[in-house]
Amino acid sequence: MPIENVLLQCDVPIDLLDVERNSAVVSHSACDPEDKNYLLATYRCQANTTRLDVKVRSIEGQYGTLQVYITPRIQPKTCQLRQYQIKPLSLHRRTHIIDGERPMNILKLSGSFSLGEVHSWIGYCIPEVPDKCPSGDTITMFFQVHSWTLNWSATTDKDQLSSDQITSALFPFSRT
Repeated sequence: MPIENVLLQCDVPIDLLDVERNSAVVSHSACDPEDKNYLLATYRCQANTTRLDVKVRSIEGQYGTLQVYITPRIQPKTCQLRQYQIKPLSLHRRTHIIDGERPMNILKLSGSFSLGEVHSWIGYCIPEVPDKCPSGDTITMFFQVHSWTLNWSATTDKDQLSSDQITSALFPFSRT
């Protein structure tokens, strides 16, 4: 189905990156950051456009929602809304290879929390964490951004984050 236009709105600062294959014309509208509106852009598509590639770059530590309103070229006019969560540690990607020889900052937490609660804390902050808590008594996942690593290991009542960058280890627990 042909696309007429795509409107992007975001409540945190993000950058739109150029995509060579796009033939759509992008227009930026003025935004007021005091109203938590940092991006308002519209892509006007050519007549037979059925696909639009949009690349964005977020800022590590900033989190919010990117809303995408897609209007197809049909009558009557309709619009589909897609919402994408931008997570605080959005540049981290899951990996299966880590360097165990690096010096690490370690944050250990213990208390009366369940494995599911810890899983939701991490899932709130880092992309590529499964929606459902894995079965079993222990969760271990590894993440990487640039050359930094973040290792997460959790059991019931105990949680450990280790990272060669201290802010990555502390951020999941700094929310209020």
